[in-house]
Amino acid sequence: MKILLATLLAALCLSSSADVLIYKQKVSYTITGAGSSSKASLAGYVILDPGQADAITLVNMDAKTKSFWVEYYYEDTDLNIVEGSLGKRFTVWTRTDWWFDTADNSHTTMVTLKGQNSPVLGPKIGTVTTWNVPIKATAVGTFIYPSDSGKPIMEESKGSMALDLKTTKAANFAGDDAGGAEDRVIQMLRAQGYTEI
Repeated sequence: MKILLATLLAALCLSSSADVLIYKQKVSYTITGAGSSSKASLAGYVILDPGQADAITLVNMDAKTKSFWVEYYYEDTDLNIVEGSLGKRFTVWTRTDWWFDTADNSHTTMVTLKGQNSPVLGPKIGTVTTWNVPIKATAVGTFIYPSDSGKPIMEESKGSMALDLKTTKAANFAGDDAGGAEDRVIQMLRAQGYTEI
């Protein structure tokens, strides 16, 4: 789930200098394993500085507990621009990772994001740069990791994100870099009664 959110933004690392893009995201997931199955969801923000292609900040929020947490992702991505019919271009981002922990338990991540590129005029987002990026994107992911007892758990995720024009524009007008945009989003959440965990 967490990596799915990261994937949603990595595909947008296409151009610009110190500008930021801020997306609202939603993810639902099903967790199966260790004798049980459950469903959950979360929302939040994905922050990207397109000048740093593999630096993504996620501010995840759980509305049920009024809590949020921040995650950072920096590597293991494959970005492609795919041309479809009628000249349509799509950003397709994938992440695949497989590793063993110190207890020799396997961890697997497979995530794919796809969004149709559209020109986003600079004035709409508080910058002079016009970007050709997805305004909306969808993602699917499968994650396998061990439970506390070492038995495999499978998490299947589906997510979507959409460019938050208002927050992106405010951040760019203020000259925020990715860190400043993260602070801006955190202050918005705290003002809504959310607590960082």
